[in-house]
Amino acid sequence: NFLVDADSFWLDKKEGFIKSGQWTKTDISGNEYYLEATALNINSRNILLIEQSSASLIDKATIIQKAREKDLLYNSLDKEIQKKDILINCVVHDLSNPLTLIKGYLSMIADEDISDQSKDYIDISKQQIEKLDRMVHEISDIFSSDIEAFRSSNLKPLDSHEVMLSISDVVESFLFPYSEKDVRLQFDPKIFDESSWKVKAEKNRLQRIFINLLENAYRYSPKGSVVTVSLEDEGQDVSIFVEDEGSGVVPEIEEHIFKLYYKGGKKTGKLGLGLYFCRITVEAWGGSIGYIPRAKGGARFWFKLPKLKE
Repeated sequence: NFLVDADSFWLDKKEGFIKSGQWTKTDISGNEYYLEATALNINSRNILLIEQSSASLIDKATIIQKAREKDLLYNSLDKEIQKKDILINCVVHDLSNPLTLIKGYLSMIADEDISDQSKDYIDISKQQIEKLDRMVHEISDIFSSDIEAFRSSNLKPLDSHEVMLSISDVVESFLFPYSEKDVRLQFDPKIFDESSWKVKAEKNRLQRIFINLLENAYRYSPKGSVVTVSLEDEGQDVSIFVEDEGSGVVPEIEEHIFKLYYKGGKKTGKLGLGLYFCRITVEAWGGSIGYIPRAKGGARFWFKLPKLKE
């Protein structure tokens, strides 16, 4: 087949050469040889060279073949992932609609002439629906097919006032469930020290990071304990902390808690998406997130965002 290309090359009297690419031949003893042909035109002489490939060229051909196989495997896996993305997004969409309707009907019932206790039950139900709604959005963010676009997107910087306002709004939304459990949710007094800076973030995702951290603290805080929210200006970075007085994280699992689907070795309970969502979001903004045990017992979760240069 290469002779057809070689004849065309010679007829055009082009300078230089063309190569056939490697092929294999087997002799009568079963030995396999890697060969390659080259067509040249030198001083109006048509020359065909056939050479046995060196070991390095054989290695190169092997690598190329493996790369092709890997590429085919990647394309196959990519198609499967796309199918699952479509399925998950359909499930997320179908879950969102009934949750919206349920919230609407609960609000209508709350406007009726009912007892104070019934209104409390409705408030608790609405809070649980909000949790489900947040979980649905976590699934959507993590498995959405445009997650890479989210990671690389240019975000409008948030200034110190906007960050504080976002945190305050989330804390206020948690005051009722915390008080129902007899857990005090408070700000560190130093959090309101005046300072001016900007960070790369997005308000809704920032609030959802904070929601996840406060939900964790709520889940593991015993009655009569305190959960404290603090913020520290560290020069080049801004760090936000959520501290509780619960049992803390078992040392053996500390390095795993921010992984996808990790639930501390339990087979039941939350999906293990919350802290994973926090990690990929903070890291997408150029920050970091972590956990350190409190000296007096309990957990101290933190995340750090770099300040933007003016």
